[in-house]
Amino acid sequence: MDWTVLGIEPTKDIDAITRAYRDRLPQANPEERPEAFKALRAAYEEALSLAEAEEKSDEEKTPIERWIDRVEAVYDDLSLRVSPEVWEELLADDVVRGLDTRPEAEEALLRFFMNSYYLPQAIWQLLGAHFDWEARAAELKERFPDDFITYAVLGGIRNGERLPLALFEPGRDGAAADRYISLYNKANNGDTEEASQAVQDMIASPEHHPYGDFFLLQAALSKCAPKTTEADGNGEGEGGEGASDTSDVPNAPEAAEAENDPEELLALMQKILDKHPGDAHLLSEMALARLNRDEFTEAEALAKEASEADPESIRPMRLLAEALARQGRFSDAIEVIHDMMGKVDGNQSQLYQLNEIRKRWNESLIAQYESRFAENPNDMQNRFDLAWCYLQNGRSDEAYQMAEPIPEGFPD
Repeated sequence: MDWTVLGIEPTKDIDAITRAYRDRLPQANPEERPEAFKALRAAYEEALSLAEAEEKSDEEKTPIERWIDRVEAVYDDLSLRVSPEVWEELLADDVVRGLDTRPEAEEALLRFFMNSYYLPQAIWQLLGAHFDWEARAAELKERFPDDFITYAVLGGIRNGERLPLALFEPGRDGAAADRYISLYNKANNGDTEEASQAVQDMIASPEHHPYGDFFLLQAALSKCAPKTTEADGNGEGEGGEGASDTSDVPNAPEAAEAENDPEELLALMQKILDKHPGDAHLLSEMALARLNRDEFTEAEALAKEASEADPESIRPMRLLAEALARQGRFSDAIEVIHDMMGKVDGNQSQLYQLNEIRKRWNESLIAQYESRFAENPNDMQNRFDLAWCYLQNGRSDEAYQMAEPIPEGFPD
């Protein structure tokens, strides 16, 4: 179950569950927020049910129940949860290897994952390969909810984690980490009361994550007045002295202390980045922060580094294209857009969006080329570039007219 709805850690203390329910009840008035009330009531009833369930003694449990207890212990300890060796040891157990017990062990494991599914992609892939889950997806969907198999199991195998579990600090409390992930997702749901509460709960969490801390610093930075710089982005803003000192890496509460000082916020973000060099997500987020501060050359360099760190990701390429365009380098920006189109081939929605961006930037290029054409109509390269931009933007008559004097075979 999702304990974040009640705002507490998993517990069997009925009084604590009831207090949490009553504390949250005023925020979920059934007349004003019926869906929130339903979710709160369902979480309360499920928590009570779990608390009232009688615990079997170890002697009373079946071998599979004892094995699931080991799975749960591994899941609850974050340092064990991220270890492939630990999961390989679990998979070597007799209940998994035995032909008569293996199906029941798999069933119990998947039922456990229905409520506890935050695993590293490498672990999902290990388990998926062992039980052949991708090939058996249709069969599994007959026994388990479709969404669970599609998004938790198959999604876990095919996609990376939004918050890589190995980066949690101090990286021990699995329940706190799961709650933090849920809070992070809620905090990203826009400017809502629920998102604001999630931010506060993230700050108070015993487990922290660099992506979450970066998110909180960015949120504080976005409230500061934007920095005015020249278009070439040569302004200051690297965070001043100590920005590369990783001996005192910031955590979320420091964002509150520096929330009115953009340079201090950027310095705290840089400390996180310095502790995790080459992390494509953090590099992209830092590029976005620089871009929003009109520091375009810094954003360009960060986006390039992020793209090199994760060549398959579209996001750093999009930030790179934006940084180039904001410097007036539309031709370079459009080249990046073309590379992105090659990576999303087949995704019609993304192709449409990228084409619209290209057309918009082409109009800026057209204005530049038209100005040059007015000064020198005999510049064949400029004619060629202008005709090509006209053609890409659906202005075919103008393209043919502009291209007519260009010699055949130009350019070589």
